[in-house]
Amino acid sequence: MNTKHYLKKWTRGEGFKEQEELIKELLTLEHLDTNSLGSYTMGTWLAAPTRKYHGLLVAALSHLEDKWVLLNSLEESIIDVDGSIHNLNGHYYHNSDLLNNVASYLQTVERLADGHMAWMLAANNWRVIREQLLVLNENSVLCRYRIHNNTDKTLTLQLRPLLSFRNFHQLLAASDTVKFAVNQVECGSSFERQGAQVNLEEPVKLYIQSSAQPKHTSQNFWYYNALYPQEAARGYDAKEDLFCPECFEYEITPGEHEIVVIASTTEHDASKLKDLWNDELAARLADRLESGPELMEVLKVGASKFIVKQDRKPAKITAGFPWFLAWGRDSMIALPGLLISQRHLADARMVLNYYARHLRDGLLPNCLGTNECQYNSADASLWMVWAIQQYWLASAKDSSKIWYYWSNALVAIWRRYSAGTHGPIKVDAATGLLTAGDANTNLTWMDAKINDQPVTSRYGYVIELNALWYNFLNFLLELHPPKHILSVKETSTIRQQIAQFEHHFMKVFWYEAGGYFYDYVAGNVKNSQLRPNQLLAISLPYTVVAEDHAKQALAKVAENLFTPYGLRTLAPSDPNYCGHYAGDQKTRDQAYHNGTVWPWLLGCFFDSALKYLDLTAVKDYYKRCVEALGRHLLEGCVGGIAEVFDGDEPHSAGGCVDQAWSVGELLRIQRLMEAKLK
Repeated sequence: MNTKHYLKKWTRGEGFKEQEELIKELLTLEHLDTNSLGSYTMGTWLAAPTRKYHGLLVAALSHLEDKWVLLNSLEESIIDVDGSIHNLNGHYYHNSDLLNNVASYLQTVERLADGHMAWMLAANNWRVIREQLLVLNENSVLCRYRIHNNTDKTLTLQLRPLLSFRNFHQLLAASDTVKFAVNQVECGSSFERQGAQVNLEEPVKLYIQSSAQPKHTSQNFWYYNALYPQEAARGYDAKEDLFCPECFEYEITPGEHEIVVIASTTEHDASKLKDLWNDELAARLADRLESGPELMEVLKVGASKFIVKQDRKPAKITAGFPWFLAWGRDSMIALPGLLISQRHLADARMVLNYYARHLRDGLLPNCLGTNECQYNSADASLWMVWAIQQYWLASAKDSSKIWYYWSNALVAIWRRYSAGTHGPIKVDAATGLLTAGDANTNLTWMDAKINDQPVTSRYGYVIELNALWYNFLNFLLELHPPKHILSVKETSTIRQQIAQFEHHFMKVFWYEAGGYFYDYVAGNVKNSQLRPNQLLAISLPYTVVAEDHAKQALAKVAENLFTPYGLRTLAPSDPNYCGHYAGDQKTRDQAYHNGTVWPWLLGCFFDSALKYLDLTAVKDYYKRCVEALGRHLLEGCVGGIAEVFDGDEPHSAGGCVDQAWSVGELLRIQRLMEAKLK
């Protein structure tokens, strides 16, 4: 049995590389660790930030909408016996040799299977093993330094906190108005940003403490013009100034030393920091992988990173790291794979209950905020129904549970969509089909805008909205609604809606000349662009589509849109096709749903394939995906699946580096394949 405890390991000397090439490789690899509150620690394998979203402690604070970069980094260095300074990490600066110096000391970098990182750096006189992990259920990051002094004299470890206390979407510029209050605490200091520009609404302190007593040296100076090359590549401001309030110094006498440092929004007992490290590590090791970097096993262990708890109970799902928050649509699509397929039914129920409480006029918010929600999605509520349906299928089809937990949600969605709700979203009385929006709205998942205008305009009769609606109507009937929940008249209305829908659906949506479905129909506009959304019309538990038409549509999608990383959002033959997702925001938004590949769409692809293709063909598609995404797992943000990939080969990853519905749908697919292959 392979008992490696790491997911990926970089070792100096395994394949010679020039220094510049080595630095480029380690800056490309990223790491991510989370804490169940939505907070994270994230950076590169060179320990040099390349994004404004990187930070040693990026905290989700309960009273604020966005996340906050409290501690950008601890700048670390060893002072040798001759007074020379050896930098162990650093920021990216123009025309600076700092990263060359850091890279010259690196011996190994490991992303361990439990999610935490370890670096080993060495020179003639010393060796340092630095590890870091987030503490579960609190906004705290732990760093452990194991130092070997190979001399007969004393060395010095210096740690300089670089602070910004800023919204993670923004950058900090040096200013006389930016001030930090510093107070000494047990074996460390507390830091609090002050001034009119803080925008934290209420005071937030950062405590940095250690298991050894440091010497405090006041610094109070700025590090100017730290560069974030990933932000520059995405067309954003990429320079930041960071404040260093003081330096912590530790004497390293000859021999072995261990120092544990914590950065936290709460003060800790410094004498117990080593115990805290050991306890956190032991808890993680319970989930340690014993089989090496196999795609699905890694994703199972990592699925919990997206689940955000409140009062230690599952509540929300983070749509993606680093920059997404809780999104209704994304959460509902991700939930069955992240929780239900892993048999965490109680957790799934709590998450569904949390989102159900945010329904308004039958609509689930597209974006859930702390103080305000955005109700601008036509499909989020219908995806919630699908998630509830997946829960029902996994719980022995116990309809009584569904009505007990979610009768109010299901009834509200059906009544408001039937009568009409904001958007506008309503059932067309003439056809029984669902209509949504207009030419100026973006109510579907293809929601990119440029200059406040939809890039991918989709309105009127939209294919996946109607597929989800039909599935919902049939699901309601299969649940046998009690009369006190839906009246006899209302149940009869649902049957009439189904019959009317079945009469009109194919007439409206089938594109005979192409052998597939129109993407949307609005008045005289029949959009025949070949897109993956039509798969929902054949993949869901209930479908109105006959087998021959389903097979035709699936063949078109497979031939033109399938890649091992996901489905293209537009056929390459289309004049609007964009094969690369890169550049500034306008360029990326143009490509976002016009050819860019999305892994989450593999869910409806394999749902369809398992219905209509020979099992041998399905297994071949599945093998190709597992191999490609298994390689991707060890690239970019190691251990995660990206939000999107280029439509063109070699299908480079883009967007969020670790996306909930990418991971969730892959896990759901795996459970489906396991059941099919038994």
